[in-house]
Amino acid sequence: MTRPTLLLLPAILVTLTQAFALGQDNPVLDQLLSKQVKQELSKMNSPETGYRDGAHWLHLDNPEKNLSVHVTMKQTGETGQLNGSAEGKVAFNYQVEDVKHILGRRVVLFRENFGGYANVKLTLTASAKLGKQLSDSQVTITEIRVDQLRMRSDAAKPFQGRIQDWVNKELQARKPDFAKKLAAALNTVKP
Repeated sequence: MTRPTLLLLPAILVTLTQAFALGQDNPVLDQLLSKQVKQELSKMNSPETGYRDGAHWLHLDNPEKNLSVHVTMKQTGETGQLNGSAEGKVAFNYQVEDVKHILGRRVVLFRENFGGYANVKLTLTASAKLGKQLSDSQVTITEIRVDQLRMRSDAAKPFQGRIQDWVNKELQARKPDFAKKLAAALNTVKP
């Protein structure tokens, strides 16, 4: 579930960084950008439009109702500063299978889909040098976590707490990698 979480991050940052060039510290602009980011993210509302990798998928669940986005920005000299947060509900499916090769043939011994819902929260800060193209971007993910993970599979329900703990540990361990990828994505934006 760590790769799908990245799905939300670039969409937020790319949309918001275009506003750095405006050079404004404006609550009305912040509200407008928050609304635009929510509209863009709301398009990821099904397995087809969210993240999909074979039988594994993740998407926002009813984002019109369950997604909130808040953004504040300001410019200091030649640098744009951004604070953003998003909270929502995701639906997911993860397929586990045990495969053996017997006499040169692939035999599936076990296959089970583990799906469900979880609340997800992301908070970040970013800065970038303004110009024809953003540069020297810095991103800090201050919080990324899932909670209230609920599994649909009866076999997985007893392990919901442990699965949620594992996902959150993985997310925490990968925060620096996520931040580097997001900073690189920011450096490609031409406001």
